Amino acid sequence: MKKSDFTIGKEFFTATGRWQCSDIGTRVVAAFKKDMPDMPGIPAAGWYVGPPYAVAEEVFDEDDQEGCVPTYEEAVEAWGEEFVAAEAERGEVTVPALQFFTLPRPNRSAGVSKVVQP
Repeated sequence: MKKSDFTIGKEFFTATGRWQCSDIGTRVVAAFKKDMPDMPGIPAAGWYVGPPYAVAEEVFDEDDQEGCVPTYEEAVEAWGEEFVAAEAERGEVTVPALQFFTLPRPNRSAGVSKVVQP
């Protein structure tokens, strides 16, 4: 693919899987990999709402863009059985441990903007 073939929000494929274009620059394309599984309370689609996105974006320069195809069918044609097997294997993705924390919030019950710990 060429930079002009990419559209923000549209999916494309590489030998490593399915990606979604998130930004287009002067010479590069930014995208994130769509391989996050559903987790209790967090559907997979929730990872891809943004910007900002909850997943890391990667940059595709001119050389990387040449290794991209716009459809799944073209990916299967380009990479054959290895691509299909790898896609099936990716169904089991290990998610890194997420660290949640709570920020102090203002106590507005008395009309005072005093910070209290929850």
